[in-house]
Amino acid sequence: MILTAGCTDAQLANVNALGDGGDVKCYSGGTLIYAGRSTGKIAKVKNSTGWQFKDSHTGKFVRVSGDCLVEN
Repeated sequence: MILTAGCTDAQLANVNALGDGGDVKCYSGGTLIYAGRSTGKIAKVKNSTGWQFKDSHTGKFVRVSGDCLVEN
């Protein structure tokens, strides 16, 4: 049993981010503005058009949206 009371979105994402890593590339006006690889599964943000994951290079929690290519 996992208790989630008082958890932040980032903590919940870490709990749910089990699985293989994936790649994310985001563009603005056709120009690449972000490229990264996740440490685990790239999760869809509930009630949003975005994605969330932990970046394998920086170790930081990342949320992206917009013109992004997500390869899980």
